[in-house]
Amino acid sequence: MKIKKISKKLAVMLSVVAITTSLGSVTACANESWDSLWSMDAWTSDSVLYETVLTNVRKKTDSTSAYGSVICGNDVEIPGNFGIFMTLVDESGHALTGRYRVLPDVRFIGNVEHYVPSNAYENNYKNVRMEITREINFYTRRSVGKWSSDSY
Repeated sequence: MKIKKISKKLAVMLSVVAITTSLGSVTACANESWDSLWSMDAWTSDSVLYETVLTNVRKKTDSTSAYGSVICGNDVEIPGNFGIFMTLVDESGHALTGRYRVLPDVRFIGNVEHYVPSNAYENNYKNVRMEITREINFYTRRSVGKWSSDSY
């Protein structure tokens, strides 16, 4: 009798673990937290300019911050390097207006990573892009980084 009770308890515990694990894996795969690459070509100029690129459109599935990183091309030792700025925009490249306020750009100084807060999800935007802007000061190397519309 004791063996049957232990077997039943063990079967119930294993079932709970299996169900919990399968639900957890569905949740983990449901958002858009994987990284996409972005890049800007090298640029030579006789004056200070700004260059802006828009990434491909990604789905926004939760209220977490977006994520951005600069892998190379934003070195702090380059004279006149003023950084790279990132902000989340709608699929057409416009500001995320709505009931919740538009948040400022996030400045990246050096080859670093940051969360990029936005109210995209709260303002009911389903598709977003990352707008990436850098100041070009006479000569700028190629810049490369990653981004994600959701951070978890």
